[in-house]
Formats: sequence, structure tokens, C-alpha cells
Amino acid sequence: MVISVSRRCDIPRFAFAWFMERLDAGHVDVKNPFNSQQIRRVSLSAPALFAFWTRDPASILENAGELERRGFGFFAMCSLTDYPALLEPNAPNSDAVMQTMKRLAQKTTPDRVIWRYDPVFLSDITDYDFHRRNFANLAARLNGTVKRVIVSMYDGYAKPEKRLAKLEQGGSLKRLAHNADAVRKLLAELAQIARREGMEMQSCAEEDLSAC
Repeated sequence: MVISVSRRCDIPRFAFAWFMERLDAGHVDVKNPFNSQQIRRVSLSAPALFAFWTRDPASILENAGELERRGFGFFAMCSLTDYPALLEPNAPNSDAVMQTMKRLAQKTTPDRVIWRYDPVFLSDITDYDFHRRNFANLAARLNGTVKRVIVSMYDGYAKPEKRLAKLEQGGSLKRLAHNADAVRKLLAELAQIARREGMEMQSCAEEDLSAC
């Protein structure tokens, strides 16, 4: 059984002690985000495979041995974009995250560490050239640490849209119009960079990248 931990919030970064407590209890109760009265109990008994989603895998690294001792497998999907602080004011230090990813790959295997360059956000401060340079720099530094990188284009959600609207109104940034041909060209270039660094690039909720 594969258990996602979690797309709703960064449990590894902010609540890993709680997560380990739930392992001791053997289950976790999950509320339906659209109906708080609907609760589903998820068993956390071994064996299970945890899919961790995080911006900082430090707690996963610290507890990797204990998870394996208890009979749990896992892999860590680590979001790392290294965007300007204007867009990611609360992101952890990128250098520290990369070092932790490397240590986790060394302690386990590079197959267990997955890089997410997600989302690809296009603006006047993160334009196409920015993404080519930024992705190439990160990929070169993660060479040998990861074998797979997952990308997706930015999709608007209510909360980030409000924050982005304020930044645009204040003149801090300007979003670029979506050009399908330019996006396909960018993704193809990123896929080529990934291959050069020994990585396979995959998409998350995007078009097929097999031709890239």
C-alpha cells in the first residue's frame, strides 16, 4: 500500500514528530477537506510505502533508519525551485536542501530521492531564460543525487492567486502570457538538460513529455 504524506501540507517539514506518533498509534484519521464530518481512518501498519512530499527532507533523513527498522519503505519528492524570495519568502535555504537530498541519497539510494521543479511559474522575474539557467544550475548540482525530476506548469489556486494579484498590483512582478509553443520548447530544453545530468524528466498533470 502506498500512502501519500502529504499533498495537503508539508508534514515532513512541519509535523514529522506528529507523524511518528501516528505510526506508534498505527493509524491516522483523515478529514474530507470539503466535508469535515466525513472522516476516513488510514492504517499505518507495516508493510507500507510512504510517498513523502516536502521542501525540506531533513526529518526524513534523520528518521530513515527508524522507518526501515519498522518495516516501512519510502521515497521523498523534494520541491526545489530556488525562485526569488519575492515568490518564495518562506522557502528553506536551497543549498541546505540540496545537501540534505545528497545525504539522503547516500544513506538510502538515489532512486528514493525525487526532485520536483514545480511549479514552473512564468513572469518578468522568472521568464523562459531564467528557467533555462536556473534549472541547469540546479540539475548540475544534483547530478548523482537524483535520477528523476518532475515538472509542472503553474496552475492558479485561490490562495496563491490572491498573493500574486497583490504583487502585480504593487508593480513587483508581471505575469507572462501563456504561449503553448514557447512552453513546449522550454519543456523540451529542460528535458535535454535533465538527460545531460543523468536524470529522467517526467511531467505532473502535464502533456506527455516522451517526445522531449
